[in-house]
Amino acid sequence: MKKALSVALLIGVLLLVVAAVAGVIYHVFSPALPASAVSSLPVAGDGSPDPSGAPRAVMPPDTTVGDLSSTLPPPVEDRPSAPVPPVPAPAGQDQPAGKVVDYGGGVSVLPAERTIILKGRTCVAMNEGLEWGIVLSRGKEYESVVAVDADASMIQFTLIALGYNQGGGVDVQGDQRVPTGDRLIVEVEWELEGTRTTRRLEELVWNIAQKRRMLSTSFVFTGSKMITDSETNSVVFAATAERLVLALYRDPAAILNNPLETGSDDIYYIANRRTLPPKGTPVTVYIRPVPAAEPAPAASPENASAALPAAAPAQGPPLAAPPASPLPAAPPPAGAGE
Repeated sequence: MKKALSVALLIGVLLLVVAAVAGVIYHVFSPALPASAVSSLPVAGDGSPDPSGAPRAVMPPDTTVGDLSSTLPPPVEDRPSAPVPPVPAPAGQDQPAGKVVDYGGGVSVLPAERTIILKGRTCVAMNEGLEWGIVLSRGKEYESVVAVDADASMIQFTLIALGYNQGGGVDVQGDQRVPTGDRLIVEVEWELEGTRTTRRLEELVWNIAQKRRMLSTSFVFTGSKMITDSETNSVVFAATAERLVLALYRDPAAILNNPLETGSDDIYYIANRRTLPPKGTPVTVYIRPVPAAEPAPAASPENASAALPAAAPAQGPPLAAPPASPLPAAPPPAGAGE
């Protein structure tokens, strides 16, 4: 063991001696640089050569910092920055006017317009029977105009957050009473072959009895409610359990209900083949407030005055608003429905 340590120590000493001898030989035999070569070396401010080799100008003895200010690059904050290219909008996703806020659960909002935006698709083919205007995806799509990818409880929460008043008056399917609550317009927008179309939901529905499209109306925010699930004995949100948003045939689980007389039965409506786009067409649904100038439709009978043309204004100063009908509504015949 002692012999091995001695050998290692001897080797270390020899390496130190060799390094020292090499340094002496380099300094003794390396040629000296001429004065002209020394003057061309990069120098520091005091005129001494810069050992780092970094490029640095040789300054005359009387040079001041002020003399060099014009040659210095501008500070970083003063340098013009390259313009930032605008971020393009996702292809095929034109945003509606105004600021869109994502509330989550598939619900977006235009707060200034108090408008809810939902994404979905058309469900039924032409001439198929309808009970619902809007259902959730995987709901009763076979008898609904559109299905949306959204959370029902978030839709109702958002309506309340936007200041709409929830009413009621629908306790059973086909309730004969006129539902109460704030009224809202529902529009459906889609694009086919480069053409964008927007129609009110009722324009996509055909009334079999009247042989015409469903009368223009606004839908009532009756609101859904909490119920007890008979299978699990747990409390659930009815609109979520039934996957239902808007009912043409009045339903207590629906968030929005049909105020027209036809809402009391499920025999009146089919898909309007003249206006409804092909089944599966992607759509955007807008739930908007009713304009102040739009009167509420007559509740009973459905076509008491809405089917009559609006009266032409008389000559003279413009009227604030034309009358809803040129004639007073006649009472319906006894026992007559729509």
